[in-house]
Amino acid sequence: MHRRAIFSAAYLRSHTEELIAAVSASGGPVFIRDGGVAKVVLQDVRSYEQMQRSLTLLRHLASRAENTDMQTYREILEVLDEKGNASQA
Repeated sequence: MHRRAIFSAAYLRSHTEELIAAVSASGGPVFIRDGGVAKVVLQDVRSYEQMQRSLTLLRHLASRAENTDMQTYREILEVLDEKGNASQA
């Protein structure tokens, strides 16, 4: 299968089994176009599940980074507040 396989919807209708076998064997996606515009991606279950796990991990990492940034921001504000109170005394 091509690195970036693109087929028409008509080709999908007439070669469904062949495309499913190729996607299953290669693990790569097939893009289906309709009217010359990409409309659907055909992807095997293993690569889809791997993509979902990767997205979940990325969301988790982004959330942790955001929480860490907020904690650092709070600590900076506390230090500035303490310095402001100390200079007023």
